[in-house]
Amino acid sequence: VRPSGQLDAIPWKSVSVGDIVHVKCNNEFPADLILLSSTGDQGMCYLDTCNLDGETNLKIRNSLPSTREKNDPRQIAELEGYFEFEPPNNRLYTFSGKLVRGDWEEAVDNENI
Repeated sequence: VRPSGQLDAIPWKSVSVGDIVHVKCNNEFPADLILLSSTGDQGMCYLDTCNLDGETNLKIRNSLPSTREKNDPRQIAELEGYFEFEPPNNRLYTFSGKLVRGDWEEAVDNENI
């Protein structure tokens, strides 16, 4: 998602930390992403992680409450703030971070990645 809210297809190797990525239903993505919004019920999505952990059941992830209703790329592009999170590690089942927007903070954990 460009800063203007326009969608632009680029190869995964060109995605950098901090980029906003629009993932279409049933597409694979080779990166850790924080779910800002989803058109699924109540901002949820279902992930297949069999390439990571061999499990074939779908996992539910929830978009962040503060961004859940922003389903238009232009709305997402207008967001201001930053994420703080733990450094890269080999733990697949734990994640700790937060979204900081001015004086306000929102926790980010395994339910959102």
